[in-house]
Order: sequence, then C-alpha cells, then structure tokens
Amino acid sequence: MSAVRNVLVIGAGSAGTAAAILLAEAGVSVELVEAKPDIAALGSGITLQGNALRVLRQLGVWDPVRRCGCRDSPHGSIPRCGPPPVSTGSKAAPISAAT
Repeated sequence: MSAVRNVLVIGAGSAGTAAAILLAEAGVSVELVEAKPDIAALGSGITLQGNALRVLRQLGVWDPVRRCGCRDSPHGSIPRCGPPPVSTGSKAAPISAAT
C-alpha cells in the first residue's frame, strides 16, 4: 500500500488528468481541480514524446489518440481524421488512419 493516501491534483490538462487516473488506479484518493469553468481546446497542437506515449498506452487511450492525431511530414502536419487538409499544391501522399 502506498504511504500517500490523499492527493490534490491542480490542473485538468492532459498531464494532470493522467496523473489523477494513475494515482487513483494505485489506490490513492484523488481530487482533481481546474480553475477554468469548462475544458476546451485552445487551438494549438502538442508534440508527444516517448514518455507521454507510454503513459497514453498505460491509460488505454493511445489508439484513439493516434487515430485522430496528426503526422508531421516535409509538407507540414497531415491530419489523420476530421476534414481533409486544404491543398497547398504539394505532391504529398495521403496518409491512412492505419499508419
């Protein structure tokens, strides 16, 4: 059993939410708080490195995140889901959701 029994996680972003889930799964009582009244996308992208990908797999959410993510290419970021990108005249090949 963990020596820590109660934790307050401040911030319901991706890291705070992941920490809260993992702590709760370890048997810790968690309170997750967020200053904003609603959770919404800010319109910016994020890059996920190896450690973040391992945590997403551990949480069981990597596959849906991967399906709706973007992949960088020499021609810019290419969405895997949602509306198709606007053509810029490049010869980039489309990417299927399976790659």
